[in-house]
Amino acid sequence: MPMPTSAEMSILFEENDLQLRQFIAEHKMTLKRRGISEEDWTERSGEPIRDQIVQAFAIIYGVAVDWREFDEDIVLLFGKMIPEQVEVENTDEGLNVVYDGRSYSIPLSFSPKDRYITIRGFQSIVRDRYEVRLLEASYLSDTHEFVILPVATWEELERSYPGKIGEVFRTIDDDLDFP
Repeated sequence: MPMPTSAEMSILFEENDLQLRQFIAEHKMTLKRRGISEEDWTERSGEPIRDQIVQAFAIIYGVAVDWREFDEDIVLLFGKMIPEQVEVENTDEGLNVVYDGRSYSIPLSFSPKDRYITIRGFQSIVRDRYEVRLLEASYLSDTHEFVILPVATWEELERSYPGKIGEVFRTIDDDLDFP
């Protein structure tokens, strides 16, 4: 799965209607495969531009995780967003994840808390190269949208948009869970 470009990331913070329209046009085939047409975006013109941008970005580059998602599916969905090979299997203790040829264990509690245990576990495994962040707009939903980017990209975004990045993305910490 390709990563977003710097220009595509900038539309999340600059709230430019023209950039949104260009983004939609560039990704119209992906949106169409997901059942969304350019006309659907025209109908959303009454929504705040930031909401439209975040929704479009989430559809193209996000990973949607429902609160009922199977933990191994979360790992596989996240794994599709990075170039390294990711495999997962269930064990009696939780998950065994193979990332870039190395095996890692994610112990689970076998409770509803496991979704974020899995997400934090995956984050821990890939943290040297990637960071997983929650799109803030999805937090109060039962389906959370995540974006996985190289650590260097997140660092650049923090430098370029220090006051705005927290409005769009939430870091994964020990307290984060489905509301």
